[in-house]
Formats: sequence, C-alpha cells, structure tokens
Amino acid sequence: MSPIIVTVEGISKLIHGLKLSTSCGVDNINSKVLKNTSASSSQILCHIFQQSLSSGQLPTDWKIAKVIPIFKDGNKHTPGNYRPISLTCICCKLLEHIITSHIYSHLESNNFFLNQHGFRKALSCDTQLLEFTSDLHNGMNSNKIVDCIFLDYAKAFDRVAHCRLIAKLSALKLDSSTLSWLRNFCPIDSSLHLSITSARLLHLFHQVCPRAVY
Repeated sequence: MSPIIVTVEGISKLIHGLKLSTSCGVDNINSKVLKNTSASSSQILCHIFQQSLSSGQLPTDWKIAKVIPIFKDGNKHTPGNYRPISLTCICCKLLEHIITSHIYSHLESNNFFLNQHGFRKALSCDTQLLEFTSDLHNGMNSNKIVDCIFLDYAKAFDRVAHCRLIAKLSALKLDSSTLSWLRNFCPIDSSLHLSITSARLLHLFHQVCPRAVY
C-alpha cells in the first residue's frame, strides 16, 4: 500500500461534513469550533496528521475514549444490559476516516475480499443472500450435495486480539508507517463515566476493535 498523503483541502472537506451533534472527546473540541475555524484548523490538523503518520505516534488525548453506558432493558444492575458508547476526539476521528478510506481503497483495488459482502460499498446482506441462494439452487440443480454451515459470533468486534489484527494487516501489505500508527492506536485507554455513581475509571483494552462513527 502506498503511503497516506494528507492535504489541507481534504481535511477542510471532512470538517465541513461534520455534524454539529457529534459529541466531543476528552479534549472538549467540538465540531462547531472546527467548522467556524476551518480555514486555520485544517492547516494545523494537516501538519499534526502528517507528523502523526510519519512518526506512528498519536497525541495522548486521542488514545482516550469516554465510554458512556447506555441502558437497554432488563435489570439495571446487570452490566450486560448496557450498550457502551465510546466518545473519542473528533480530530482523531478525522484522521481515522482518512486512514480507513486509504486502507479500504487498497483492499478493494487488490480484490482481497471477493467473497465478503459486509462493510463494502454496493454490497450488503441482501446481495450475500442472493448469491448464497443462487449457489444453493445451482448445486441442487446439478444433483450435488450441498452443506451449509451458519456461524454467529457473539460480540465479535469486542474479541479482536490486537496482535493478530496487526499481523493480518501486515499480511495484506499495508505500508510500514500505517502499521506503526495502528500499533500505537489499538491499545485504547477507555475512561468509563457512570452517571449513577459518578465514578471514573481508566482501563486499557487489549481485545477491543475501536469503532467510530463519522
């Protein structure tokens, strides 16, 4: 994969696309501030992003997520009945978006996942179901024995071992700078805020796949 190139124009476009309702992270920089200062903030962020990618390091605040537990249903004293919402710094989300887009383009252009339908443009569970049904009928019409195995992994994104993830990305031929950045990014510190007890805990997760909403 070719090294990631960051431009002021690209960052400015991402800033203007931010929603005002996006919650800020521990740095308390919200999307409104970035939008109102986009001319200068895009230049500053471009420099920070370039330094971050070239060094493989992130600002400390960018590695801390505020985790807000949202109650779903059932017993309020059961931890499993809460859905965690991670609030990370918006500036870091912008860089995550740039890196994700670059990796996605690399994987698509090299046809790494021809049989995958999830998390790909113009593909979904509907296209996967259509392809599966077509293969099933073709096999049966050809008098072949057709066996189907359905797997369901509980909390799959919460069970991703970071070391294995990095090894897999390395095998997919990502460039060294991006891999270094991802190694530094993966051990996310999560600051857990509980509105009931006002407790604040800081915990390091080794098997959580960070997910962000842009």
